[in-house]
This record gives sequence, structure tokens and C-alpha cells, in this order.
Amino acid sequence: MSSGGNLGDLWLNGEIKRRAIIQKCSDNLIISFPQTIAFNSKKEAEISAKIYNAHPNLHVFARDVKSYSTAKELFPSNFVDQLPDPVFTLSYLNSNVDDRDGILCIFRNDKEDFLKGRKVGIINHCKSLGSPVDVVDIENNKDDLKTFLDRISKYKLVVTDRFHGAVFASITGTPCLALLTINHKIIESNFWFRKLKTKTFICKSFEEFEEKMLVIPKSYKYNSSFAKALYYRVLFSIKENETVPISNPVQDCIISRRSIRRWEKYDVSKEILYDIINAGIYAPSGSNAQCVKFRSFFSYL
Repeated sequence: MSSGGNLGDLWLNGEIKRRAIIQKCSDNLIISFPQTIAFNSKKEAEISAKIYNAHPNLHVFARDVKSYSTAKELFPSNFVDQLPDPVFTLSYLNSNVDDRDGILCIFRNDKEDFLKGRKVGIINHCKSLGSPVDVVDIENNKDDLKTFLDRISKYKLVVTDRFHGAVFASITGTPCLALLTINHKIIESNFWFRKLKTKTFICKSFEEFEEKMLVIPKSYKYNSSFAKALYYRVLFSIKENETVPISNPVQDCIISRRSIRRWEKYDVSKEILYDIINAGIYAPSGSNAQCVKFRSFFSYL
């Protein structure tokens, strides 16, 4: 099944079709290529979870960290892993690094639109910097993919709230300021934008957008080899073994970890706390001095 952003209840028709395929093809190996995964309705999440988990050979790939964590939670009976969006595997050969000018704004106009009326202010701010500004909507764009990529490669900067707008900018070596949508599609994809060494930067606010507009990075040559290697590993395993390579639990732990900045006020059991301390005991120390000491507190500060 193709990749995209419709595994969830925001685009429910797509998810209903996905469920039907999974139920009908119960004897087939099914691979769901990288998706943004998000459910707002607990009921719809439970329906999908029941259908997905009943399939004996379903492999679900997420294309961002949060989607990966959601899939691991909802689909414990399925194989779950993370891959970048397949468009990252494209090699764009006509990238013009030097002779570029202007700013291309690629905005969405659907129910994922978070910017709404703020788009005019963003466009006007781009114009105020003295660069020519063009605006395009991918949905209404009639160019074929290569023609559209050629068009993007002529600009010195892309400003977009579309995930694939940012990906297209990346593979053409075009610096990009990516703005938020109503879900985590953009912000959680920062892992891959950084991992693949693109110059796509996430702007969480208009103030951050204005700040990043002050210094526009130079265009660059995108290297798709790392993304390709990840896909070759999967495709080779399917061809040779008729299965997807087993996920690495250490990698799962690293990819799914989160930074915690706010804590809930409830007690953690001593058993859990001692498990954490016991894991810490095995951390390496210089010259094996084992000089670390642990203190446990069981009251709020």
C-alpha cells in the first residue's frame, strides 16, 4: 500500500479503503509504505487496531517518529518500523546550485491547513525582503514531476506548509522553511530532514519564520544514497526471504525516545525506580572507576 498521510481518521475514506484491503487480503504479505499516522477518535483507532492486528503478515512503516510510536502502540501484533518518505530516494540531477533567485511559496488549501489567513502576511513578508515571490498549490499544479522539480530548482528558497513541498525542496537542493500543519506531519519529520542532511528548517511560529528569513542558506547538492540504502535493505529482504528484515530493538528504543519537559504528579513504583537505577549501574565509567552514586527521593520537591 502506498505511502502518504492518510493512515488515521483525518482522511477517513482512505483509512476505510485501507481496512478493506487488509481484511480482504488476509493471506497476502502486505506492506504499508511510510505513512503519517494520527487518530483523533479513539473509536476509529480501535477499529483500525482490531483489523490490522488480525492480519498475520502485515508490515506497517511510519515516516516520522511520532507516527512510529503510535503504530507501535496500536499495532503490537504487526511488524512496525520507520522509513523516510520514498520521495527522498529520488536523485535529481539538474540541481542548479549557483544561479537561483526568488522565493517559491507552496501552500495547502484543505483541512490540514493550519495557516489560514496568515498566508497573506507570510507572502507579504517575503516580498518585503526584495525578492520576487511566486505562489503555487501542488494540488492544482499541472506540471509533471520533473517539470515541477525543475521549476523549484530555480528558486533560492521554498516556503511551504506541505510535507512534499519540503521534500521536493530537499531533493532539488533548495533551502526550505517548513511551516506547521494541524497535525504532526511537518514537525515530527524533522528527524529525517536532519538525518538526510537537507537544509529544510521547521518554523514553529511566525516569529521564528521571520528570524530564519534573515539568513537564507546557500543551495546544495542533495545525496539520496542513504535513503536508497534503507529501502534496498527492505526490498532485498522481501525478494530473498519474502519478509521484511526484523527490527532492531536498540534502534527502536533510540528512535522512539522522547524528551520530557513536563511531568505528571503521580508516584512511580519502587520497582520501576530500581529497574532504572539498575540500568544506570551498567553505564560505562572512565577507567572503570564506577564512581557514580545514586540517591532516591520519594517525595515531591
